[in-house]
Amino acid sequence: MVEEAKNIEDLEVVRLKRTKGGYAKVRAHEKPLTRRYKDDDGKWKNLELREVIVTDNGREKPMFIITTDFEHSIKDIIELYPPRWLIELGIKAETKFFDLNQLASDLDIKINFDTFLTQIAHALYRLMAKNLRGYESAEPETMYKEFVQGWGRIYNYEDKIIVCLSKKRSTGSLINVPFLEGFVDGGKYISWLGKKLEFLWM
Repeated sequence: MVEEAKNIEDLEVVRLKRTKGGYAKVRAHEKPLTRRYKDDDGKWKNLELREVIVTDNGREKPMFIITTDFEHSIKDIIELYPPRWLIELGIKAETKFFDLNQLASDLDIKINFDTFLTQIAHALYRLMAKNLRGYESAEPETMYKEFVQGWGRIYNYEDKIIVCLSKKRSTGSLINVPFLEGFVDGGKYISWLGKKLEFLWM
């Protein structure tokens, strides 16, 4: 497939809008595909597909997109691909790091609960990464190893809860981030908790 794509001559120049602003030019070619499959009754049927081949996309090998979408233009198909790929990467992280494919129960309510908590944990890791310089695109597994993994102790006093965490090489990047403002030096009062919460690294 790759060699065949390199020999295509009638490539169309497509101008794409970058997510961070500006435009990029790639070359693309599309062709129809037909694949046979068995339906639920065991009968063979034809499935009409659309293959979009993209070159000059900043990678050594061309990109192949196969879709059943015949309505959108080549430009729209290519621009729709990156956000969908990010979703796939998110699912990969949830199954690999959060073990989403190894749920604790077969009961629907527990499956929904595990999935819901996984989504929250993933979102919190992503939020944490976006607020840390140099880690904006880091995966949850990297964030865990750099900032979370290690020993910890919680001291619950009458007027304050102190969370002690092990000091790591990357701790300096974490202490001054906006979402920990007030929680590091002396602690910050939490109204629903009725006392202060403070983080210490030792």
